[in-house]
Amino acid sequence: MTRESHLIEPKREERYKPSETEPIWQSRWTADRLSEIDAEQAAHDRKFYNLVEFPYPSAEGLHVGHAYTYSGADTYGRYLRMRGREVFQPIGFDSFGIHTENYALSVDEHPRTLTERTIAKLPSATRVPRCGLGLEPGDRDERSLLLPAGYPLDAVDLCEAVPGGTGRQARGPGRVVSVMSHRACERAAGGDRCERCGTRVVQRIMLQWFLRITAYAEDLLRGLEDLDWPESAKRAQREWIGRSEGVEIDFEVPDRGLRLRTFTTRPDTLFGVTFLVLPPEHPDLDELAGGTGLEDQVRRYVEEVLRERVVTSAWSGQAAGTRPRGRAFTGSHAVHPATGERVPIYVADYVLATYGTGAVMGVPAHNECGFQFAAANGLPVVEVIRPHGDTEVPANGAWTGEGVLTGSDRTRPRTSPPRRRPGPDRGRRTNKGAPGSPSPMRGS
Repeated sequence: MTRESHLIEPKREERYKPSETEPIWQSRWTADRLSEIDAEQAAHDRKFYNLVEFPYPSAEGLHVGHAYTYSGADTYGRYLRMRGREVFQPIGFDSFGIHTENYALSVDEHPRTLTERTIAKLPSATRVPRCGLGLEPGDRDERSLLLPAGYPLDAVDLCEAVPGGTGRQARGPGRVVSVMSHRACERAAGGDRCERCGTRVVQRIMLQWFLRITAYAEDLLRGLEDLDWPESAKRAQREWIGRSEGVEIDFEVPDRGLRLRTFTTRPDTLFGVTFLVLPPEHPDLDELAGGTGLEDQVRRYVEEVLRERVVTSAWSGQAAGTRPRGRAFTGSHAVHPATGERVPIYVADYVLATYGTGAVMGVPAHNECGFQFAAANGLPVVEVIRPHGDTEVPANGAWTGEGVLTGSDRTRPRTSPPRRRPGPDRGRRTNKGAPGSPSPMRGS
C-alpha cells in the first residue's frame, strides 16, 4: 500500500454564495413586511426607535462608509426584533452638500437629477441584492430631504417650532469664494484656495440660521453616563459639548446704547476687570468703532484675522483661544458694573465667538491670556485674590489658583475657590449678573 493511499480527501462542501442565497430571504422579508410596525398599536414597553444618521448620497452613491455605518445599526435592530421588540427603523436621504454640487459640475449635470438618480440606487441597496447590504427599513419609513415633502418646514417655521428659543437667525463667520457666489468647501485645497476653482477663499460675517443645540448640553452629558461606549469616545463627546458653569455679567456702553454680556467661570474676579475683549466676528464692532477715528484700523485688523483663519480653521477653535497675538482698540469704553469705572473695549484674535456669550472680561491678575494681553498693551493689572499662606504671587504672570479675596469694595476677605459656582449675590441684586452654563454655539 502506498503512502498516498492512506490520505483521505476531505469532503468538499458547497461554497456559500451570498448573491444567490440572500436575495431569496430579502424578498421574503419584504413580502412579509417584516420591518414594518404599527406604532399606534404596539405596546409601549416593546417599542424601540432604532435611528441612525441619514445616508448622504454623494457623488455616484453607495460607498463602503454606508456599509460600515448602517450594517451595525441594522444588525442591532434585527437582534431586538428577534427578541420580540417592535422596532421602528426609519431611513432618509440627506440630499444637499458641497460634494454633490462639485460632482454635478464635474459631470455637467444638474445636482437635483444627479441626486435623484443616486437616491434611486440607495433604496435598492438597502433592501435588495443589487449592492448586497440587505438592510431593513420599510417603504413607509423612507423620506428624502431632496423633495419638498421631505422638508415641510422652512427655516423660519423650524426655528419657531424648536422649543426654548434655541433656533435663531444671527450673523456669523462663513467661507466664500471672493469672486464667485458659491460657498467654499471647508477643506479648501491649498490652504486659502477653493478646491473647485482655485480662487482665494475669504471669510465673511453673514446672516445665517443657527440652532443652539447646546441648550441640551446637560441632557447630553447625563446621557453619556449610562452609555455603553469606550471611555475615550465619551471623553471626546464631553469635550465637544464643552459645557462650562459660571455667570453672565452685563457691561453697559452708554454712549452707544449697547449692553455687552460676558460669561465667566470666575465671578470672584469681577473687581479685577480692567478691559473687555470681543472676537473679530462680534456683531457690534462697527457700532463700537463708528465715529472714533479707529474704524479703518479695526476693519483692517478684523479682515486680517479672518483671512488667516481661512487657512488655520481657527474660527472653529482649532487655533484660536490659546494666546493673544494681536488686537485693535475699538475706541469705546464700557462701564464696570461694580465700580462704575470706564473699561476699554478691544477686539482680539484669542477670543472665540462660539464660546459663551462671545465677550470676555479681561482679568489680567488672574488669567494668563489676560495677563499677556495687558502686558502687551500697557493695561493695568488689579489683584483681587491673594494666595493662602506664604505662597508667592508670580512676578511675571497671573495667579489663577484659590486664595483670599482682597481689594473688592464693600466685601471682607473670604476664601475664593478656583472655579466657584454662580456668583456674587451683588451681581443679582444690581441685575448685572445671572447664573449661566453656556457651551459653544453650533451653526446650522
